[in-house]
Parts: sequence; C-alpha cells; structure tokens
Amino acid sequence: MANVMASGMSDLAAADASARWWPEAVPSPGRLLRDALHDHGRQLVRLLPLVVRTAQNLAKVARRRRQALLAPPLPMRDAPRTSLNGSVTARREFASTTLALEDIRVVRGAFAVTLNDVLLAVVAGTLRSYLAARGEWPTRPLVAEVPVATDATSARRLAGNRLSNIFTSLCTDIVDPVARLCAIRAMTKAAREFHELLGSDMYEAWTQYAPPGLTAGWTRLYALPSRQPSPPARECHRVWISSVSARSRAQTWYLIRMSWPWGCTQRSRS
Repeated sequence: MANVMASGMSDLAAADASARWWPEAVPSPGRLLRDALHDHGRQLVRLLPLVVRTAQNLAKVARRRRQALLAPPLPMRDAPRTSLNGSVTARREFASTTLALEDIRVVRGAFAVTLNDVLLAVVAGTLRSYLAARGEWPTRPLVAEVPVATDATSARRLAGNRLSNIFTSLCTDIVDPVARLCAIRAMTKAAREFHELLGSDMYEAWTQYAPPGLTAGWTRLYALPSRQPSPPARECHRVWISSVSARSRAQTWYLIRMSWPWGCTQRSRS
C-alpha cells in the first residue's frame, strides 16, 4: 500500500506538470524488436562494470565490518526464530491505530534522533510486548527490513519508485525503552553507512539482469520452508517496516506499514 501511494503521489505531480497529454503511436513489431535488441546490447555493455563495482564495494563492506565497533545484522544469519513467521494460510488480519505526530516529534527532539528512529522504536516495543504475552522471548533481537529511497533529495521523480532496503536491528533484547531507542538510532545509522558503501543503487541495478524464471524459482524456494509446521530456520528478516509521508496544506500524515516477511506471512498488522 505504501508503494502504491508513493506512485500515486508521483503520478499526480506528473499530471500537474503537463496540461495536455497525447498517446504515442503504437510501435510496429520491427520497431519493438530493434528497441529490444538495443536495450539488451546496452545492458551487456554495462554488465562488466557492474560486476567490478559490486566486487569492489563488497570488499569495502567486508573491511568496514571487521573494523567497525557496531555493525548491522546480516540477513538470514542473525534473524532469530519466532512464531511471526510460519505457514501461509487463508487467514488474514488487519489492524490499525493512530498516534499523535506531535508526540513523536517531541520524542525525536528530546533524544536527538530521527522520526523514523522513533517509529522503529514504537514497532520494537509493540513486538516485544506481543512476543512476551505469547511466552516467546527471542535470544537475539528481531531484524527488520526497511525500504529506503535511492534518488537524490533534490531530484523530482514524476513516476515509479526508486527503492532499496536496509537491514537493521530492532534491539528488542534491551529492556529500557530509552536505551532501546538510542540503540536503534546507532544501529540504523550504521546500517545506512553500510548501505552506502555497498551502493544504494546496487539492488536496483542487479534486478535488471535477473531472469524472470530465476526470480520465480528463488521465490518458490524461499517460501518452501514455510510449508512446514515450525517456523523456517533461515529467513532474511522478521518484520518489514515502511513509512510514507503525505503532506497537505493543513497537516502532514505518516503512514506506517508493518508486515511479516513475504512468502511466510501468518498475520499482518498496520
């Protein structure tokens, strides 16, 4: 829903930018073939530099991980097993709540953190209470996947989404909420640093070369463990969190979406 709304806002901006719009002529089969060959040729030319840049950036990330005092969690390896991830069923649940944005801003200013840090801390406290009520207590903190925009702040995007992901810890092993918030701030800052070292556009660049059949096969393979009664042993993360700001003349809304990993969704709450 968050991505759809982001695209919708971009489309509205595009509609305002141009008063009149005329459809292009339908291309001929020959034109489609020439354009496809041209695009594939350009992709092949860009592949070798992408491979070299990927290898160099992975080496930078590995060196930084060895030197850093604080490093973000690794997907699959650091995600603990919980009941949040299980077999896909026909049951779906949706829940919503409202938080005063001014209260979140007060917390942000009091502890010199970002608004997103406060939102992550709210989710972390909620999940911690939820698991405690169920008698579950992960030995390691929950891992969250957080989508981040990859286009420049000054860039005007008229359509589509340019996104990547960072993996960060929700620090659910910390009891004190203030200490948890500060730890989330430090971990998220480290995760963004590693994300920039790897390349904020790396995920988007490699998706251009992923064959549809391979992608579909990986998706089926990834979801295969969720068919078992127990939670899957290896998953990238435990929760997926995104937020989108919507501005109007009167006020600003922050829409937060929280769900369990795709392919292994048991229940979803927003």
